[in-house]
Amino acid sequence: GNIASAMQKTPDEDFGFKISRDAKDRIVTVDSSWGKETREYAPDGRLSRIASFRGGKESVAEWDGDLLLRRSNFDGDETTFAYHRDGALSGLPSSVTAPDGLRLIPSYDDQRRLKGVRLGEIRSVDLAFDDAGRVSVYALAPVAGQNIS
Repeated sequence: GNIASAMQKTPDEDFGFKISRDAKDRIVTVDSSWGKETREYAPDGRLSRIASFRGGKESVAEWDGDLLLRRSNFDGDETTFAYHRDGALSGLPSSVTAPDGLRLIPSYDDQRRLKGVRLGEIRSVDLAFDDAGRVSVYALAPVAGQNIS
């Protein structure tokens, strides 16, 4: 069977973990000497959420299928991800919002390669490729109507 627990005893402290599983034998919780972790699954069986708890704080990762939607850290910082859902760019990120609120908006070429990223309302990074598909130009530019200072 699967491991359900392990413990290492030392003169100073005990270290170990205990695993709980659901009826489908998937890990649901891990209680350990360093914290607790919970896992949730979507109806199709794929992992949809992991939450870690330590020192009264929580860190979370959430997915929709194979796409990471949200990641928060123990310090409260959170990054969110949105994706193209249809068409030629389906599954590629359409935006990423950083913990400080900065919104990154990527753009892609017809081969689904990253060709640029708009960095909020001020700057953009533009990429160009050579015939071998390698990045040949990396340019920082102001967003239309903005000055870089």
